[in-house]
Parts: sequence; structure tokens; C-alpha cells
Amino acid sequence: MPQLPPLPNHLPKPLATDVKKVLILGAECTGKSTLASDLANEFHTSFVKEYMRTYLEQKPQGYICQYDDLLPIAIGQIDSENKQLVHANDYLFCDTGLLQLMVYADFYYHDCPEQIVYHALHYRYDVVLLTDNRGVAWVADGMRDLPNGHDVIYQKLKSVLNQYDIKFHTITEDRVQRIAQVKKILMGD
Repeated sequence: MPQLPPLPNHLPKPLATDVKKVLILGAECTGKSTLASDLANEFHTSFVKEYMRTYLEQKPQGYICQYDDLLPIAIGQIDSENKQLVHANDYLFCDTGLLQLMVYADFYYHDCPEQIVYHALHYRYDVVLLTDNRGVAWVADGMRDLPNGHDVIYQKLKSVLNQYDIKFHTITEDRVQRIAQVKKILMGD
């Protein structure tokens, strides 16, 4: 991993815990939120909602995320994870994370605040899942804007994961198959 500067003080630190944190990454509308919720139900634990969506839902209708929104979104994502850890049992399922935010920032703004990059590359999860769009139809919801962008974002995420030697598992197909795939990964079958 390349040398990075010391951690800036702008972002909260993730809590240390024995709970296994599972990060779910993927392009928009590839089933991340559904998978996080399904897995939380399956394992009787909690999950972290994508904070970017929560943040943007508080803005006026039609608002487009700006570069200056990235740090507040990152702070909210880490805070949400820390808060949900209190309610988690063996696993905490995280619907996106700072790595996703870093890739989107690069895609939309060709830049990302260094605090986000640092956290995204140094805060490791126990398991990383990368969803693809097979088995999931793209649905417009007022926030999604890449109906044909699945492959571009998927490849960018995959490239970053490989570049920084972050082990991941690709998750695909329908809801039932996705849950079975993750159970097999987590249970070591």
C-alpha cells in the first residue's frame, strides 16, 4: 500500500469491536441496500444504511450532490457505523462506505478529499462484498443517474479493490442466491 499522510482530524475514528463488519459495495441499483437489510434479518443483527442517501434526502428536491457535501457525508457514514455497532450481534452489514464515496468522488469530480481517501484505504472491513447488476433491474428513484453506468462503476470499484489489495467477493443473481452466497462466505463453507 502506498505511503499516505497522517490521518487528518476532520473525520471520526471507526470504533474497534469484535463484531465483524461487512462492507457492501457496488454501482447504484445493484441491490446493496436490499442485501444489507436481508442479511441483517438473516443474521439477527443490524445494518448501516447508506448515509449519502439519508443526507441527500434532507436537501431540496432536485438537489445535486456537490463536492463540498463529501466530507459531511463521510462523517455521517462513519458515525452511522459507530452507532449501529451498539446494536449489532456477530455482524454489522454496511450499505456502502467511504471506499464507495471515494470512487464516486473520483467519477463525478475527478478528485476526493484526502481525509476520505485516507480513511477509505486504511479502515479495513472483515469482509468486502461487491455487488454486480445481474439479477437486479435498474429503477429510477430521483437520486440515481446512471442507468447504463453499472459496468463503469463496477470496474472502478474492482480496480480500486485490486490496486490496494483489498480482498472481496463478487455477489450476483437474485435475492435468495445473494443471501446464500454471503452465508457461505461468512460461515466458511
